[in-house]
Amino acid sequence: MREGFELTMRTSIRKVGNSLGVILSGKMLSELHLVEGSEVEISLSDKGILISPVTVKKEVNRDLSSWDHQFKAAIKACDLPDKEFFNGSDPLSPL
Repeated sequence: MREGFELTMRTSIRKVGNSLGVILSGKMLSELHLVEGSEVEISLSDKGILISPVTVKKEVNRDLSSWDHQFKAAIKACDLPDKEFFNGSDPLSPL
């Protein structure tokens, strides 16, 4: 979600099968990048209920034997890292 962004909605508790649930608007789901089946964490405090998307960390491939192939394929596809990765310098410019 964007920094400083706030979206408020009013809804009601609805019957969902044998349980009760809250329906979130499409706009809210879109802002949180949630789709059907997305995992969320629900916290309860004295201030109310907080529903947060669960961020899944990608596994880092630590098998260096495949990195050479992956780098060559990325360069061939012109898929270069962002300049921020190289502290603002262009990785293709001559030294």
